[in-house]
Amino acid sequence: MLTMNGKGIQLIYRVTSRSLFFAALFLGFFASELFAHQTPTLVVEAEFTNTRESTIRVNIDPRLILSDQPTTLPPVAAAWYLDQDANAKRKTIEQAQTYLAKTLVFKVGDTVMKLEWKFVGIDSATNLPLSTNSAEVHLLAESKGPLPAVKGDFVVELSKNSTISMILLNSREGVKERRPDVRFPGEVSRGYPLPELLAK
Repeated sequence: MLTMNGKGIQLIYRVTSRSLFFAALFLGFFASELFAHQTPTLVVEAEFTNTRESTIRVNIDPRLILSDQPTTLPPVAAAWYLDQDANAKRKTIEQAQTYLAKTLVFKVGDTVMKLEWKFVGIDSATNLPLSTNSAEVHLLAESKGPLPAVKGDFVVELSKNSTISMILLNSREGVKERRPDVRFPGEVSRGYPLPELLAK
C-alpha cells in the first residue's frame, strides 16, 4: 500500500478516520445508555384456571405515577414507601389505582372486566415483599376473581397515552405462553384462549 504513489496512505487514512469516528460514536452512545436512568417497566401477569378463575397482577414502577415523564426520574428507593404513614400510603394507592384505570383495559371478548385491586410494596429486584434490606421499590397490584360469563378471548388494551410499553405474560393452570406479548401505546394484546364456559 505504501508503494502506490501515496494513494494507499490516503486510503488507509480515510478508512482509519471513518473507523475512529464510528467507534467514538458507539462509545458515546454506550456511555449515555450506561448512565441514563433505567426505563420503567409495566409487566402484567394473567393466570387462569380451568374453572375460569383469574389472578391478574400488574408490576408498577412508582415513577409511572410520580411523573408524566418517568424516564427522567431515578429508580425509587424503598424508603420512599417504607417511610410513608397510613395517609401517605392511601394516597399512593389511590394514585396507582388511577394510573391503572387510565392505562389498562382488561377484556373477555368485548366485555370489560371489573377488577378490584389490592396493592403491596415489593422489592423491585426480587419481586418479594418489601423489607428494610430492599434497595428499590415497585408496587404490585393484584386482582382475583371469576371471569365474566361470556365467550371470547382475554385481551389487554394499553392506552395510547401510556408513556411506556407493556409486557403481558399469560398462563393457564401453571402453563405459560411460550413468548411474552409486548405491546406499545395504543395497541391491544393478541387474544388468549380461555376455558369454555361451564355448563349450568
